Amino acid sequence: MPENVFTEAEIPGLLAEGGTVVVTCEDPPHRRTSGIRGSWTIAIAMPDGTARQLVTTRDQDTVRSIKTIDGIISFIADLGIEPVTVPMKEGRQSENRLE
Repeated sequence: MPENVFTEAEIPGLLAEGGTVVVTCEDPPHRRTSGIRGSWTIAIAMPDGTARQLVTTRDQDTVRSIKTIDGIISFIADLGIEPVTVPMKEGRQSENRLE
C-alpha cells in the first residue's frame, strides 16, 4: 500500500501518533426527504506535516467517500473525537482531534 493512504483499521494508530482527522467537503450537502446528503472525504494530517488519504479496504486506489451527514458525524464520533466539525461548503475542510 502506498505511504500516502490508509484504511479504516489504521486510524487508531495514526491518531495515537498525534494525527488529526481532516474532513473535506467534496459535494455540497443538500436536503433529501430522509436527511442531508453530500460527499465528504477523510485524511489524516500527521505532526510531521505529511497527510494520508482514507481509501476503501477493497480497492486501495479508491478514496473512501461518506455520503450522509449522519454517516460522517458517526464515523468521526466513533473514533472518540468530540466535538465533531464538518464543513458544509465544497472545498472547505475542518480538523477534528482527540482531546
